Amino acid sequence: MKLLTKDGICKPFDSDASGFVRSEAICAIFLQKLKDCKRLYATVIHTEINNDGFKEQGSMFPSRAMQRDLMKYFYENTKIDPTTINFFETHAAGTKVGDVQDVNAIDEIFCKDKNRNSSLNIGSVKSNAGHAEAAATLLSITKILIAFENGKFPPNINLKNLRTDVPAFADGRIKVATDAVD
Repeated sequence: MKLLTKDGICKPFDSDASGFVRSEAICAIFLQKLKDCKRLYATVIHTEINNDGFKEQGSMFPSRAMQRDLMKYFYENTKIDPTTINFFETHAAGTKVGDVQDVNAIDEIFCKDKNRNSSLNIGSVKSNAGHAEAAATLLSITKILIAFENGKFPPNINLKNLRTDVPAFADGRIKVATDAVD
């Protein structure tokens, strides 16, 4: 499918992004009722999921519209104002097509035509650990839980030249976290 990078480096959001690096991860998240927990890392307030695999472009082509609609639905149902979010962990895997779809969907929900006070910081654990495929979402959640414990969101690595084909980057609405973010 030509999704894997030849140089072995996963570069989400980089103009030289040429695909992702396959990786392995073992993640476990223990969900427990609040009244029974001995230690609390985070609280699950709401979850949503969608699937857009059957489309004209093929199952591997990400859909900006489906991502946008899922995020819109999520934030409407939770009554959380997206402009209050200061960091968003993306799916971005370092592919030419996928990263643009991800960031453009995020821009529509969190930034564009909104009253944001500052740029939205984004990241992708795939820059640090590669694409763990079936465990990718759990790896992203693990990254966020570690960030909660440490008080900082880890930076993306392997970003040398920010993509120029993403208006939200050029306009400063979205910033890729290349340093640790509070």
